[in-house]
Order: sequence, then C-alpha cells, then structure tokens
Amino acid sequence: MCFKKPAFAGFSFLVLCTVIGLPMQIRGETPEPAQVISRLNVALIEAMRGGKELGFSGRYRLLQPVVTETFLLPYMASVSVGRHWKTLTEEQQRQFEEVYAVWSIANYAKNFDEYAGERFEITKQSQTAGGAAVVSKLLNFKGKETEFDYRLRLTEGAWRIVDMRISGVSQLANTRAQFMSVLDQKGVDELVASLKRKLREFSQGDGQ
Repeated sequence: MCFKKPAFAGFSFLVLCTVIGLPMQIRGETPEPAQVISRLNVALIEAMRGGKELGFSGRYRLLQPVVTETFLLPYMASVSVGRHWKTLTEEQQRQFEEVYAVWSIANYAKNFDEYAGERFEITKQSQTAGGAAVVSKLLNFKGKETEFDYRLRLTEGAWRIVDMRISGVSQLANTRAQFMSVLDQKGVDELVASLKRKLREFSQGDGQ
C-alpha cells in the first residue's frame, strides 16, 4: 500500500492495545486521545486489508462510522472555508458540512486501499486542558515510515480529531488554502460542485 495525500492536496482492538500498551476503555469512561487514534488505525488497516475486494464503496461504508465519530467534521468544515463561513446561509452551511463530511471519508476510502503488511504504532501523546496531540506512524514491511501527527479537542466530553499533520504540514490548513482559492474566484456553489465531481472520480476510478 502506498499512502497518497488527500485530494486537493484484521487487527482487533484488543490485539492493538496489547501491542502498543494502551489501556482498554472501561465502559462509561471517556476514551483517551490515543484510544481514539487507535480506533481509526484499526479501521484503516481493515480497509487496506479489504482493498479491491471491498472496492471504494465497501471501504467507504466500513470507514464512515469511524471517521464520523473520531473527527470533529462540522468544526473542520467551517474552518476549511475561513472567513466565507459567516457569509453562508444556514442552509448553505448545512449543505457544505454534509458534502465536506462525505469528501473527508471518501479520501480515506480512496487512499487506504491496499495492504502489504503495514502496521500502525502510536509513538507519542501529550495532553493539555482542552487539547491533545497523538503521533501515529504507519510502517511498511521495509521499515519505511509515514508519520501522522493528530491534533484533538475535547468536545462535549469526547476527544475528537480536528487536524492531522504530515511532515509538519497541517492538512486542514492545506485544504483551507485550496478551498479559499475556489471560493474567492467562483463561490461556494462551485466549491460544492467540485467536491462532488471529485467524489465521482473516486468511485469511478475504483471500478464501482
């Protein structure tokens, strides 16, 4: 599997927690930031293992609940359009949040599509009163590493991902720069249309 940066730019949970030494969640307790990332990692490995057999649509269905529950997608949608957010009507905001969520999940379904013995390792975590950072590395069988630096926020009693940095580059900031360019030139309707075109490309490219 070759990780591809997002466009516009199986292990069981018990086994994974045993390997990286994370505590299991006790019923009723808020999962720690590293546990949130572990849940995402497990789903990504499962999607990679399913690969072409699952197809794009199958990987999307597998990842949809996990990405929706581990990322703070409404917040990320509003940040991704910067100052333009306040100029949108409530209906436009709602529609954009919906397409942004689908596009975000689709990026994972598209990019994590092959498996060749990769595994994740959580190597670092830090926490403040309202924020946390977790570093997760994807290693292939040759020992090559791709480092994902996740930033999380405590929202309504749950830790949710609000950004991911690869090689020090914020993916949310990168998305925002590209979205803003479209918004400044062509407006929100064209941005939404362009995201929908990208979604069609994802599914058609995988033979679905």
